[in-house]
Amino acid sequence: MLSQIFKILLWDFSEKNKNALPAELLIRRSLAYGGADALREILRSYGKNKVREIFKSMKNTEISARRFNYLQNYLLR
Repeated sequence: MLSQIFKILLWDFSEKNKNALPAELLIRRSLAYGGADALREILRSYGKNKVREIFKSMKNTEISARRFNYLQNYLLR
């Protein structure tokens, strides 16, 4: 069951499909659009290594430059 944080990030999916989404999509959305609570939740749920791996595979158009720098230099060191 997804928390309310993720339900907001996944607004474009129907309620019945949200729980069947792959973890990679949830992590990508959280990295690109999520706040501190979403980032904390994905790090707790999936681990820093998994989140870092997906972050490194993201295209530079998926995330703003400012947010990319923050994640790279502070959060996912």
